[in-house]
Amino acid sequence: MTVSGGNMLTLEEKRMCDQRAAELENDLNYQMIVGDIKETVANIRVTQEERIRESNRNHEKADGTATKNASEAAKIMKTSEEHKEFVNAMTNRLREFEDMWVNHLNSCIKKHPVYTRWLTNVSGIGPALAGDLLAEYKVEKIYYVGQLFQYAGIVGTTKRVKGQKANYNVYLKKRLLGVLS
Repeated sequence: MTVSGGNMLTLEEKRMCDQRAAELENDLNYQMIVGDIKETVANIRVTQEERIRESNRNHEKADGTATKNASEAAKIMKTSEEHKEFVNAMTNRLREFEDMWVNHLNSCIKKHPVYTRWLTNVSGIGPALAGDLLAEYKVEKIYYVGQLFQYAGIVGTTKRVKGQKANYNVYLKKRLLGVLS
C-alpha cells in the first residue's frame, strides 16, 4: 500500500527504515565510525583555518608563494629573519597536521556504509568531501532524497532573512554548491 503517489514509501518500507535506523542507533561500531568521521572533519576544519590564517598573516598563497602585497607588508611590519623562519616552520607544520588528519579521514570514511556503497560511485566526491557530507547529515534519519536537498538548502525556501536563523544547513549548502558545482 502506497502512502500517496508512486514515489512515496509504503508503510512497510517506512517501518523497515525506522527499524534499521533504530538498529544503527544501537550499533556501537556504527556510532564510533560516525563519531570518528565527525571528530576528524572538525579537526581538519580547525587545522585548515589556522593554516590559512597564518598564511594570510605571512601574505602567502596556498602553494607557499608570496602574494602581491607581501613586499608592502614587509615594509610596514618589521620582523626578524628568525621570526619569519619560525612562522614559516609553523605554517609548514600546520600543513603536515592537516595532511595527517586527511589521511586519517581517508581510513575512517572507508568504514562507513554510505561511502562504500554509494558515494564512491559519485563522480567528484572523494573521501574529504564525503567526510564533510557524512559529518553534516544524519543519514539514518532520511527517508527521501528530497530531504537531503531540503536540509542542504538546495530546494525549498532558502532566502535568508537578516536576524533569523536559516532553515537549512548553511555550511552544507556552501560545500555542495561551491565545491560540487
